[in-house]
Amino acid sequence: MKKLFTFLFALACFASLNAWDVVYIVGDSSPAGWNNDENNLAKTTMTQVEENVFEWTGVLSQTTDQGFKLITQKDWNPGIHPSEAGLVLNEVGSDVVALPYSGDPDTKWRISETAEYKLRVTFRDTDVLVECEKVGSVGSTLPMVDGIYQISTAEQCEVFANDLNSGLIANNCHAVLTQDIDLSSIAAWTAIGTDGRKFIGNFDGQGYRIKGMNINGSLKEQGFFGVAGAGAVIKNLIIDSSCNIVSTGGACIAALVGCCNNDGTITFENCGNEANVVGKAQNNAAFLGCNYGGTKLVFNNCYNTGKISGGWENGAFSGWTGGGATFNNCYNIGEVTEGETWARGSKSMNNCYQTVGADQGVTQIDAAAVGTGELCYKLNGEQTIISYYQTIGTDNYPVPFSSSLQVFANGQLKCDGTSAGGELTYSNTNESVIPDHIYA
Repeated sequence: MKKLFTFLFALACFASLNAWDVVYIVGDSSPAGWNNDENNLAKTTMTQVEENVFEWTGVLSQTTDQGFKLITQKDWNPGIHPSEAGLVLNEVGSDVVALPYSGDPDTKWRISETAEYKLRVTFRDTDVLVECEKVGSVGSTLPMVDGIYQISTAEQCEVFANDLNSGLIANNCHAVLTQDIDLSSIAAWTAIGTDGRKFIGNFDGQGYRIKGMNINGSLKEQGFFGVAGAGAVIKNLIIDSSCNIVSTGGACIAALVGCCNNDGTITFENCGNEANVVGKAQNNAAFLGCNYGGTKLVFNNCYNTGKISGGWENGAFSGWTGGGATFNNCYNIGEVTEGETWARGSKSMNNCYQTVGADQGVTQIDAAAVGTGELCYKLNGEQTIISYYQTIGTDNYPVPFSSSLQVFANGQLKCDGTSAGGELTYSNTNESVIPDHIYA
């Protein structure tokens, strides 16, 4: 009955050509997004150029899923949708939509390239002709080397966030930091990636730090990254203890990524959080607030030293792992309140350690072992691959960067690097002899 009423309502509206006095563009590709506030809608109002013909010229953003549709009044009905789901309008050039349209299914046109376009909508007796023509190119002002965005200042970091969120930068891009970035001059950080523009690219911190980041509002899904999607790789990045992450209301607050909600895989590699995270609602964490969907999470050589508090359903690495998480050579020494000291949800562990709490599969280690080099040595397993370093006496804890020194165990060792009996000490000098393995 509801669908029949909607159809009859649409039929009545479409029957009179006098109804076509205004057309709005709404959706992730449009400048105003999905906001149907009158002031925002005015930004994407099409201009009537003759009877039943409307035009608009402006920037439409590339999207991976939701694009845009047209509406003819502010209560969203009746709407004008593509003739088939997922139609890439800038590639086909035009689309003919039969009248009347019931609004079910609620499909959208997609845009495959962020650019300046001219849209022309012509209402005819039995259908609507929607035409799309590219009239100009747009792009970010960020410097690039070999197709990789170079971020050297707080201003460039902010431009990267804004341009990716608006579509000027593709959300599957590759970006690197070229030095530590101090964001303290920015009163409220704009997270990289939104629900409509998930970050699905490769971000390489190259061992540098994000300092002074301020996350202090009531928005949900906040972090250095807001929303990430399948294929995202975030690596070689440290969120510094100078960051101020205190939410006043929204869920899913983290130092690195607020949330993800797709299938596929997201990888964190050689990343650390040293900042405290204070939430107000559920799912607060150091790395990922919440995995809403079936995304597989992979954490390689990652650590947390920050305290996670406030709200509920918290975790050091994730407030909810959703599709499951795999942890390799990771550690946590940060206290977690109102949650689990590692991560809530499905997870598997390989050579992981913590000094607080007691999570299944995580090896408990004494807090004194963090500063002496013992934890660093154990994180490197059989010492065939060195992933963690610590300059003893200088570094308070291990880091996954060779800018610090390798840690060695001193004493009687077996061929696999473990103790052969007696007490081991740890230093940055190799003073032990490991015997060759004897095969039976």
